[in-house]
Amino acid sequence: MDSLSPELFWDVKREEVSPSKHLRWLTERILVYGRWRDWCLLIANTPVAELKNVSPRLKVPARAKVFLENYVESALDA
Repeated sequence: MDSLSPELFWDVKREEVSPSKHLRWLTERILVYGRWRDWCLLIANTPVAELKNVSPRLKVPARAKVFLENYVESALDA
């Protein structure tokens, strides 16, 4: 969590964000405002099944949702 870009936490206290408890929120932030490094940290530390479960509930632009869905699909096929 400490390695994520500080810009993702402009309106919350970083230490109060739990990746497991706030996965949907964190995924939205990373997809919309994050850097490539943030995305790499997310997928390295989050099981694909959890990203798949949270995907339908995300409030992100369509292109970000398609990006995540394509990642999940290709990761599950591998």
